[in-house]
Amino acid sequence: MTVPRGRLEVLRAGGVRFDEGGCILDVDGDGRKDLVLTEAEPRALVWYRAQSGGWVRHLIDAGVDALDLLPATLHGRRGVLLVHRRSQVRFYEIAADPAQRWHSRDIYSFYSHSGQGGLAMGDVDDDSLPDIFCGNYWIQSPKSFELPWRLFAINLWNETANSGVMSLVAAESLLLVVQREMSPGRIAWFEKPADPRQLWTERRVATDATYPVAMQAADSGDVLVGERGGANRMILLSRRQPHVIGRASRLRRAFAADLNGDTKRDLVVISGESIAWWEQR
Repeated sequence: MTVPRGRLEVLRAGGVRFDEGGCILDVDGDGRKDLVLTEAEPRALVWYRAQSGGWVRHLIDAGVDALDLLPATLHGRRGVLLVHRRSQVRFYEIAADPAQRWHSRDIYSFYSHSGQGGLAMGDVDDDSLPDIFCGNYWIQSPKSFELPWRLFAINLWNETANSGVMSLVAAESLLLVVQREMSPGRIAWFEKPADPRQLWTERRVATDATYPVAMQAADSGDVLVGERGGANRMILLSRRQPHVIGRASRLRRAFAADLNGDTKRDLVVISGESIAWWEQR
């Protein structure tokens, strides 16, 4: 695969420095994908509306410190979930006029030695309502939006201030947990027990990863874990088994796509200096 030099610039915000957190969704229902991002100095949660010829910035809320954002629909309300200051899961509901400030609701505040990070959703208790995964925990959805959410521990990885800051990938009755701000960092699958309110069963993959980050790599459930330091390994977890497929400095993102028209979904890896195509054979 030949990759042209240069870059495709999507958004330039006139000197504003973007934080790590962000997600893509159609905020106003016009069929265009918009950007919900966090800005630093001063911190803010913002919506950049896509329109012909550029982007229009709208303030959602000020003082938001979040590295994890996830589009979510809770009890029919569309919005964005985030982890504020690594200690609070918060939901911002898209306003009737999304150009105005959005209403927020604090889902749960953590009181733990470790900060919490990473977001995913899934129906843990099989009640047809989406529950929330965050850090070491899952948070049970109530029967209606106004009722309180309940917290249950999946694991007890809380030894240091960064132990619970994760990358999370939910797959059926499994949850992949990766310590993204630890070196060495642990990588493990956690299997849901018969009673998901109890601690989940750990299937350890690795204990020696260097600042690992996990990304869904294919619809089949394969997951890519990349190291952001050390040996810069790219580890593909296929059928839960680890396979080192290469190395990529400053790994940023990975996604699955059929690039050569053979109906097989290949792996596209974006790193600090390159875009690489890994063909599925």
